[in-house]
This record gives sequence, C-alpha cells and structure tokens, in this order.
Amino acid sequence: MTYTFWINHNSVVTQVYPLNWLECTLQDSKEKGQVFYRRKFQGSLTFGGKKLCCDFELFYDIEVITPCERLYLLIMRDTDIYWEGYFSTSMGAWDMDAQTFTVTPLLLDDYLPFDEDGDVVYSVLTQTAQTVNLTYGTPVAIVYAFSRCRYLIDFIEYVVNQICGGTVTSAFLNNVNNYVTGDVNHYNKLLIAQKSDIKRWDSSNPATVADMTWNEIVELLKIMNLAWRYNAVTNIVTIEHVSYFTSAAGLDLRTQEIALSNSKYAYTKEQTPKYEKFYWMESGNDEFLDATIWYDSLCVNQNPDTNTKEQYWNVTTDIQYICECMVSTDTLQNISDEGWVLLACYESGGLLYIYQTNRPMNNVYYNCDLGWGILLNALFRHERMQLTGYVKGILTTFVSMVKNKIQETAMIWCEEYDPTLYFTTELGETYFAGAKGYVSTATLAPDGSVKLKLLYGEPDNPDTGFSFGKGMVITEVKTLSPNTTTYTAVLTEPADANLKWQIRLVISNASPAMCTTAWFDLDIALGASTGNVAVPWCTPAGGCPCRIEIHDTNDAGLLAWDWTIVYDPAVFIY
Repeated sequence: MTYTFWINHNSVVTQVYPLNWLECTLQDSKEKGQVFYRRKFQGSLTFGGKKLCCDFELFYDIEVITPCERLYLLIMRDTDIYWEGYFSTSMGAWDMDAQTFTVTPLLLDDYLPFDEDGDVVYSVLTQTAQTVNLTYGTPVAIVYAFSRCRYLIDFIEYVVNQICGGTVTSAFLNNVNNYVTGDVNHYNKLLIAQKSDIKRWDSSNPATVADMTWNEIVELLKIMNLAWRYNAVTNIVTIEHVSYFTSAAGLDLRTQEIALSNSKYAYTKEQTPKYEKFYWMESGNDEFLDATIWYDSLCVNQNPDTNTKEQYWNVTTDIQYICECMVSTDTLQNISDEGWVLLACYESGGLLYIYQTNRPMNNVYYNCDLGWGILLNALFRHERMQLTGYVKGILTTFVSMVKNKIQETAMIWCEEYDPTLYFTTELGETYFAGAKGYVSTATLAPDGSVKLKLLYGEPDNPDTGFSFGKGMVITEVKTLSPNTTTYTAVLTEPADANLKWQIRLVISNASPAMCTTAWFDLDIALGASTGNVAVPWCTPAGGCPCRIEIHDTNDAGLLAWDWTIVYDPAVFIY
C-alpha cells in the first residue's frame, strides 16, 4: 500500500510529505445519539523539518497571509481515496527552530453541511399555516380553531433543502400505516406551532418569531425515538424509527488468526442508566406528566451520581391542559410563551382534528398519542437498557435492548469496509449463542491493522406492535326549549361494526324522589366516528345529582363493550 498526501489551496493542488503518518490512525464510530458512523482522524500530522523545508514554507506562507483560511487534505491509498479532511494553519502548532508545522485535520465527509449549518436558525413561519379544530371545555365546550400551525414534515423538508439542497424520506412521518405500532399511523400529520400561537389562538397578533435549528429538529425527533441518516449520492435524508435501521452480515473474523483466542468481554454499564426520565415543559393530565423507565437489574449502572439519563424537550403536548389554563388569566400564566406545541392530527372532510386517543389505562385525552403513556409503550420499547423494565411503574417487556457487552479484538484488512455491517466472531458463536458483534469503534492503522471494539446484546423479543385501544367520549349539551340534553358520542377511531347503545337520564332531587327517562337509541354505523341522541328531561327537572345510564343492545359478541366509555361527571353502565 502506498499513501500520498495532497493539499488543495485556492484550487492549487500540491503534494506534501508528512513525517509521522505511520503514527496516526482513523477511527470509525457512531455519531452520538445517532445511527450513522463517521471516520475521524486520530493523532496529528507533522510537516516540514529541515529536510522537507518546502512543506514548511508552503504552510508558513499561508500562515503569514491567511492563517484562518481552510486548506483541504486528500489522502490517497494507491489509486483510491482513503480519507478527506481540512484544517487551517491557525489550528496547528509551529516550531520555528525545527521548521515544523503540526496539525490534526478535521473530517470532511457527507455530513459536514449539517455540522456547519446545524445551529443556523430557520423560521417555522416560512411554511403554510394550517388550522386544526378542537372542541373542548367543561362545563361549557369551546370551539377552538388553532389556525397558526404548520406541518412538521414540511418544515423539516424546508430546512434540509436549505442545508444541502436535498429531500427527505420518512415512512414514519408520511405513511398511512405505521410500521412500529402495526396500526393506523397517528404521526403522519404532525403539526407544530409556536406556543404563544396556541395560548393566544384568537389574538390578532400572531407570533413573529418561531425559529428552530437543524440540531433542535434532531432533538425534537427523539420525542418519537426517531433517528436520521444522509445519503450524499441520492441527496436524501432518511428519518425513521430506530428499529428501521438494521445491519447486514459482514466479515467472519474466525478466518483471521489475529482475532482468535481473544474471547474477553466486559459490560458497558456506564452507558446503560438505571433510570430514564422524560419531561415536557408543562403538563397537567396524567398521561403527560413526567415519566420514568427504570430497570431492576444489576446489569445497569448502579452509581447514584451517574445512573440517571434525563431527556427534556421545550415542548408541550398536553393540549387539554393548555385549554384548561386558558379559561382565566390566573391559570393562563401556567403556560409559558416560550417553546413549542406538537399535535398529532388526522384529516376528516378536508379539516384537521387532534386525535382523541384511548390508552390501555382507560384514559382518553386529546393528543394522547404524544403523551408519555403512549410514546413509551408504543415507540420506546426498542433499544432500551434491558429487555424488561418499569414504565411509569408498570413492569413491561421490551422488544430490543442496547448492546451492553464489549470486546476488544483486531483484524487485518487492507480494503474498504462498512462499519454498519456486523461481524461473526469466536466469542459470539461459542459463548453468546451466535450473537453478532457490532462496531463500537474501529481504529484503522496505515499498515492495514484494525483495532475493533465490538458490542454484543441479547436476542430481540417478538414485536407485537401496539394497540391504542378504542375509546368513546360522551359530551352533553343542555337546552331549555325544549328541555332536552343531547349526548354526542365521539369514537377515537371509525367504528369497526354497527354499534348500538341505549341511553337514559336519571335525575334525583335532594329528597329521595327520583325520576328516570325512557331508553333512547344511540347508534353509530360501521365506519362512522360519531353519533348523538337527544333525551327529554323527566319530571321533576333540574334535580341534582344526575347521571346517564347506558347499556349495550348489540347482538352476540357485545361489540360495543370493546370501546372504553368516558363521560363526566358519571356514567352507569350495565
């Protein structure tokens, strides 16, 4: 193997001759918190010396005139590009006596535009405003029209186009069905709004500043356990759930003598916290309150000073809490003007509405898809610290866990290889029941030797998806002429059968006297999402307390009882 080194300065390419190349290495490692690898330079290159004064003079001439100017470094191995980087003469160290210049070059790869523009602010307001409708409030319902929302995916596509001129692909954020939950996709019409535009939704003065950076977008995507990668050849950014990014088979190290009889490993407990804590800016309802996943296992970090990972977002998703706080100036101050509101929406009749989703815990809230109860159970069952843990106090079996056993080994490899491919090893085959080794870091030396740190984990559990549950929320509107109460039932998803209930009103006075109406039909047809019925008051009218009673009139199977019924103040069901 022959290495050559080339400097590009103002489009003039000059060959240079570093003195200590054989002491340097390249290292493949995953970008922190992401799924893609980057190959960074390890060590420093020294140029010049009294026998190579031309190299010293090249860099010193630049140092005198433009020390902050970027110089491009190309390393060739035989006839192939081995590595590309850049530096300035101001980044290095100068020895005027020895006539040397020493510098550590920075990586020049496909992700550099996202590094350089990662903290540039872009305005969400550049996107077309959307209106999402919500009717909520007790005892008097208020019809909200949040008209200053934007599609999150549109803004992401805009930012990517600004950074690299590329496009975005995301089945998770676009498709009708969700491959993680195995159900209808509740995340393909996500809307984002500056919080003041929700808090003061009917104000004549909308927000004029709603800025976000690419790095902030990447953190926002972690709310749904999403990651990204970039393909410079196609100029496409892919955004998907962490379970989407899988590996294929790579090298079999059992064919290399240097890797044999090296079956040593340890646990990476420092990277596996015992507690994972999740926070929003504000929340009031139980599904949105701060949540914790914790692991009752000695295989995770036990150090109380370092065993907690906290994840906080400047986002509020508890839209009902915002609405509840908007009813008076005293409670409105509970909601900050800063930050964002993220809404999980669907389209019906050309209009956008916020999902009102049922939880297995029988809590139905607007925007519950972005509450921790659903997020942690639907989207965070992958890549956890162990295969079982407590989610909001409930013992839960996860689909997959992070790889927590690490082995140091080596190989000889003089060709290009892909660090995303997994290795077959003696340790994995003999002692870990066939588990494969995945690259934590790979350190490449110029002589073709590669020092590997490989990670191993436990086999995944079957992925059974996630059931949102089926809920029916009943609201009431009283009228005085005629004296009736209209009950409206709204399903959290279209009816999967012709659903039939009967409903009646029961009123009792302060005295023992009580009156009860006749039964009235409340039917919802197959495919419909709502139904209503008007129930005349009985005599005596206006008594307290009152309740509605519901019973199922479906045929065999009692299909209606698959739906959790939510009503306030009281529902008596039989």
